[in-house]
Amino acid sequence: EEATPEELTALFHPKDGRIYDVFRRYFEPVSQVDDSRGFALRRSLQGRLTVPDGMYRVLNAAGMVSARLWDEKGKPRPLSYPLSTVPLGSSPSSGDALSLVFLKVGSESLFNFNQKPTEMVIAVAWSTPSTALVGVQLTDVASKQTSFPPPLVVEGAHFSLLRLLRKAQQPPANLKQATPAQLYTWDMSTLGSTRVQAQLVVEGNPWETFMLRQAVAAARSQ
Repeated sequence: EEATPEELTALFHPKDGRIYDVFRRYFEPVSQVDDSRGFALRRSLQGRLTVPDGMYRVLNAAGMVSARLWDEKGKPRPLSYPLSTVPLGSSPSSGDALSLVFLKVGSESLFNFNQKPTEMVIAVAWSTPSTALVGVQLTDVASKQTSFPPPLVVEGAHFSLLRLLRKAQQPPANLKQATPAQLYTWDMSTLGSTRVQAQLVVEGNPWETFMLRQAVAAARSQ
């Protein structure tokens, strides 16, 4: 089940969220801040006071999620997604050739003209709905006429980029490179018999912000 922005705000907001409200009322007086581990039970109370098992791990994991979603003043932070293009491949001797792949999320756009690889970071406002789409341009090899098959669209939705990634082939291909990345591939519908795929590389895990279980594990390892 997906969480809505309103539900995320009600739970994780650093000023008004339920997690922080409970912490400030019941646990802040007995807690200290460890620069390397986040919140922890005061040293003077260790062995004298028992807190729920794993409470500080969950609290610090919630803090990691909160810091990704809001700034210090409690305003929503845009989510950043590092993207890069991939070569379009060689053109066929006849028929339609793939000449452009494009991605649009809200007001942000990425175009792949099969030139040198393009890298950019797309900033997406997670608290407001947006439209995300991926599309292609085809060029007839003989006539040089261009056409645009219908793009794949997620219209007016929260987390529209993530929803668009879900429309790609699953699971995405993991790429072996210095920075972990995933290759997303969409099968595009065309009017003719040409089989066309749009591809895009996303660095890191685009769902990492919302993976609380992994955040708990990260907090445990600190």
